[in-house]
Amino acid sequence: MAIGNIEVELPPELRGDRQIEGKILSCEFGNLTRHSDKNFLGIRVSDQEAPYLRMNPLIRDKQRYLALCHTNAEVVVTYKAKKRLIGPVRYWIREITNIEHNTSLQPTSGRDAAFLG
Repeated sequence: MAIGNIEVELPPELRGDRQIEGKILSCEFGNLTRHSDKNFLGIRVSDQEAPYLRMNPLIRDKQRYLALCHTNAEVVVTYKAKKRLIGPVRYWIREITNIEHNTSLQPTSGRDAAFLG
């Protein structure tokens, strides 16, 4: 295991699931690796208290997330903080609910599900 993958305990105020509501302001998509079946997705939400939210969705799900981003959908995002030995606290998406359409998107890959467990 690489030193950068070692998780450390979070302070009590950052533990557990959190929710934020707001309009999607921007999305950033990128490839994780050349041969990966996942993309990186970073989201900014209009709530000023919202952190930069991250997710690694499967490539096959990219269009579903692009649709939310292009419409600046009003969403509720459930997320969880994670801290590794190296680097800052990062906030990982567990679920995105489109308020207008009452539909939810969750990570569909095993790694995300295990990572967020």
